Amino acid sequence: MGSNILIVALTLCSVASSWGWREGSVVSEELFATANPDAYLTAHECEVFSPGKSVIVLQPELIAKKGYPAETHTVTTEDGYILTLHRIPYGKSGPSNNRPAVFVQHGLLCSSAAWVLMEPEKSLAFILADAGYDVWLGNTRGNTYSKKHVSLKSTDKAYWAFSWHESGVYDLPAMIDYVLSRTSQSNLFYIGHSMGTTMFYVMASMRPEYNAKIRAQFSLAPVAFMSNLKSPVIRLMATFDNTLDSNLFYIGHSMGTTMFYVMASMRPEYNAKIRAQFSLAPVAFMSNLKSPMVGMHEFLPNSEFLTLVGGVFCNDDAITQKLCDNILFLLCGYDQDQLNTTALPVLLGHIPAGASTNQMVHYAQGVNSAKFRQFSYGLIKNLATYGSLTPPDYDLSKITAPVYLHWSDNDWMADPKDVQELNGKLPNVKGSIRVPYAAFNHLDYMWAIDGKTLVYDTV
Repeated sequence: MGSNILIVALTLCSVASSWGWREGSVVSEELFATANPDAYLTAHECEVFSPGKSVIVLQPELIAKKGYPAETHTVTTEDGYILTLHRIPYGKSGPSNNRPAVFVQHGLLCSSAAWVLMEPEKSLAFILADAGYDVWLGNTRGNTYSKKHVSLKSTDKAYWAFSWHESGVYDLPAMIDYVLSRTSQSNLFYIGHSMGTTMFYVMASMRPEYNAKIRAQFSLAPVAFMSNLKSPVIRLMATFDNTLDSNLFYIGHSMGTTMFYVMASMRPEYNAKIRAQFSLAPVAFMSNLKSPMVGMHEFLPNSEFLTLVGGVFCNDDAITQKLCDNILFLLCGYDQDQLNTTALPVLLGHIPAGASTNQMVHYAQGVNSAKFRQFSYGLIKNLATYGSLTPPDYDLSKITAPVYLHWSDNDWMADPKDVQELNGKLPNVKGSIRVPYAAFNHLDYMWAIDGKTLVYDTV
């Protein structure tokens, strides 16, 4: 094609059609048996995985089966979302008085289960409980445990009209106030991972009165500024508009075709820049869609299908296990040595736990703008909402709670340069701690084999 540019837009493919998968279908005993459950149970005690049963054991049973007390609590936000909190009031040593409350907030596409999937000596929630803390695990709106609303259904478009901005402005204050009320304490420790840190920065800047309720905040993989983000998946979402040049060929598959139709119809000036467009498996009208994994406003909900995929393709005996590793690493950075591959079926039984599409879009906007600011609705709605054509930045100078930043060199979502920019704008950083392991990635903060010694012991 000479000097012409070729764009190829690809998406992950589903194997569901080859199995004839249907929503609600019963998984056969033979199919589950291919996961070699006996070998799994011998090697790893995180979860029961047996023929005819789902790999998903939900909270609070996940906590209770490890021998810890487990409680479930619900709280309603100011805008009507009903959230679930899971509590481990004490560790194996038994109850005691004056246990400091610690609130632990998961990241994007996760749930409270993320902190209790490994063995007790490797799971942050259990480590905290055994260390004498009253542990509360949050769940943001839209995930597996927080899909209720006082008037909306999770199938309603209006239900999903939120990003992590609303989670910071409404979800966190509601959960924190509930924890403080139940424990009769005036403040608590806050540990957040990934989006759990983003939500905190939103809350503490938009509702600064909550700074006084935080004894200390520990940011694991802090995410605010994202201009140096390395994850190719989110960067593709964010920079698509900037990759176009004159006189190019465009080949799109699945969502890659959808993206083209949106661009060419909403921004028709780009039609002149496309020499020819080739649609492989074009996706536009979807009234006859058969995939159980797709929602119009929900991004990657938890499903039996993903659980099955994890059990069959990611177990220790599967030749495709390396593919499972690489998909995770492609998102967050490569670290083969710290990933317990035996646990992959368990992890995929709980992750992804669902999110709003707008949460992904909000992050993509941050990559493009190189700013930490509120959601952009487009010029006209921005003007109506904010009184300006662009959304306002979050005022980080209002975050007065003591903050500890934990970061790593190989984190493709929270790049060290972006963390250092955040460090320079927060007024009360008490520590900027580099994980002393060069390959430590974004997911290692939850599931690394040596997570306790590398991170948790310094928190």
